[in-house]
Amino acid sequence: MKKTLIYISAFISIVGLSGCDDDFDKESGFSPSLSAHYLRPSETVFESPMAAAFTRDFTIESVETAWLFSDVADWISLSPASGSGSSAVRLSVEENRDADNGRTSIFYLQSADPGWNFARAMSVSQAKAEAMVRPDTNSLLFGGTAGEQRVRIEANCEWTAECREDWVVLSQDAGSGILTVAVSENSGADYRSATVTLSYGEGKSASIEITQSPADITSSVYTLEYGNAASKYDVVIESETEWHSTVSDSWISVSPSSGNAGRTQVAIEVAPNTSVASRSGYVTLLTGSAERIQIAIVQKGIYIEATESLSFSSAAESQTLSVRSNTSWAVASKPSWISMSKESGEGDSNITVGTTENPNTVSRTGEIVFRQEGLSIECRVRVVQSGKMLSAEVGVLEFSARAGVQTFSLVSDASWRSSKTADWFSMTPVTGQGSATVSVSAEENQSTDERSGRIDYLYGDKTVCVNVHQLGQYLTIEDGAFEFGSRGGSHRIELSTSEDWTAETEGPVSWLKLSDLSGSGSGVITMKAEENRTVSDRTATVVIKAKYAQSVRIVVKQKARYLSVSSQSVQFFSEGGTSEAVSIDTDGAYEIRSDATWFTVNKGAGDTFTVTASANSSSEVRSGKITIALTDLTTGSLSLELTVMQAGKGGSFIIGGFPDDSDWSVSGNGTVTITGYTSDKNWNSYSRGGLNVRRGSGEQ
Repeated sequence: MKKTLIYISAFISIVGLSGCDDDFDKESGFSPSLSAHYLRPSETVFESPMAAAFTRDFTIESVETAWLFSDVADWISLSPASGSGSSAVRLSVEENRDADNGRTSIFYLQSADPGWNFARAMSVSQAKAEAMVRPDTNSLLFGGTAGEQRVRIEANCEWTAECREDWVVLSQDAGSGILTVAVSENSGADYRSATVTLSYGEGKSASIEITQSPADITSSVYTLEYGNAASKYDVVIESETEWHSTVSDSWISVSPSSGNAGRTQVAIEVAPNTSVASRSGYVTLLTGSAERIQIAIVQKGIYIEATESLSFSSAAESQTLSVRSNTSWAVASKPSWISMSKESGEGDSNITVGTTENPNTVSRTGEIVFRQEGLSIECRVRVVQSGKMLSAEVGVLEFSARAGVQTFSLVSDASWRSSKTADWFSMTPVTGQGSATVSVSAEENQSTDERSGRIDYLYGDKTVCVNVHQLGQYLTIEDGAFEFGSRGGSHRIELSTSEDWTAETEGPVSWLKLSDLSGSGSGVITMKAEENRTVSDRTATVVIKAKYAQSVRIVVKQKARYLSVSSQSVQFFSEGGTSEAVSIDTDGAYEIRSDATWFTVNKGAGDTFTVTASANSSSEVRSGKITIALTDLTTGSLSLELTVMQAGKGGSFIIGGFPDDSDWSVSGNGTVTITGYTSDKNWNSYSRGGLNVRRGSGEQ
């Protein structure tokens, strides 16, 4: 029991000493704990020379002690904010948006154990932000009336707003960040602009551009026309601001002469115009001192007016002429071929003007003169009457060689007659009054020559010509030579003609058939040739005849059967083997025969064959023949022979089928046999050495 107490006393003493640190204060009534405690941050001071947000990581070392952070500013966050043992902690600091002041905050890491009162001060320092003022728009547009607009200002420092133009008034609320821009009405004629300057920081600024359009003002009319009597027009003025008016002349008056913003009806009056000449002036509308609108005023004097001109056809006819006047008038002169229902009067009047028929082919012109003798006023009306008209809607009529009829329109307002220059066509009618449909009939042209004529239509000294042209007879084909292979087939004859035609073969031709033997006009004839199962080419002539045009002769050829091979001979060494393929080129049926038993003919793909030779045990050269013969001929025969040669055992070598002269050098005991030559050959023979024939496999 005594040993146990001694052990406990020693434990308490050690723990008590371990729990003491610089934070123990006897005056505070703190009593030492009998438990072991330890609490310390790895860092206590956090500083940033910038206003930007930042983070720092540090650690809390804790022994048997719960802890927490206290008095933490709202722009600082710690994670975790409390714990029961050692822990890593992240300190996060928000951006400092204050451009006027940096900031420092002190907070505490303290024990959460009620039995141990411990706290350690920690601090965070952050530099102030760079000064910034940013309006939500850099430009404002106002109409011509007084008004205001608000601009939201984003800022992190104090700022002031200023504008040097007296028509702009600024009101700022720094707390809400709202700048109110107010403008007075623009009574001028032009756009105006101003600049609002936002000053902040040390010599920094931002700007807002202000543009205001002039106050709008419109008139319901911009030109007024008056008669010579006193009269007035009502005009509506719409304006965004006050306005007033001026007049250019005393004979013009405006009532009321000014108005406020909005809609105003004014009367514009003119005094009587007692002169002959018209007069003009204007009313000017102003806003402030700026001229904005001019309304043109035109007032007639004493006048006589009428349509400037009248146009008549060559026939006798009438039209209505309107005379407008504010005085008396009379017709002073007119053409003799014109009549008028009224030749004097006062004020406005409608007059019937008539013409007699114009018998000429040229137009005529005259003038009606209205006059007021007392005031020397006159008005002239030009009168034009067309001459007689004669024209054809076509200049040329084109006919084929066949007989035919065509029509066209003759346009006229006169009596006309006609004549022609050729007797192979006729027309009806030959004479007439006014417009007509003319029919022209052409006879068949039985010649191969083209022909032309003319119809002349006459009235007075005017002549209208219509040319008539007719083609000659013709017969042509697109191609005059045709050739068939021995297998036969078909060809088209494309025929171009203006006539009826017949077609036939010259003499009895059984192997060539025509699809059509007669026809009318252009067309197509199909020729069909039977197979030519002979060894001779054959020819036929097709004749196409027309009544008037020259006949056409067509030569038609057909080839005979043909047969050829790709090689004239086949050679083997004594060992035998199989040759390369030999090709057969033909358009007929054929058979292959051989006259020897030591080789065989092997049919290959398509028209090919190979030859296989057995070994030659004899020392003598041996040969044979292959015959290729056509089997479907009805007349004659056609075959080809190929020589098959094989060297004897012991080294003989065979060369055959050479078409050209060659020089050969032979030495030793070997033998070279040359076959198939048709001209002189030069040979050199040497006794020394031996003749070696090397094969592709390397054997000799």
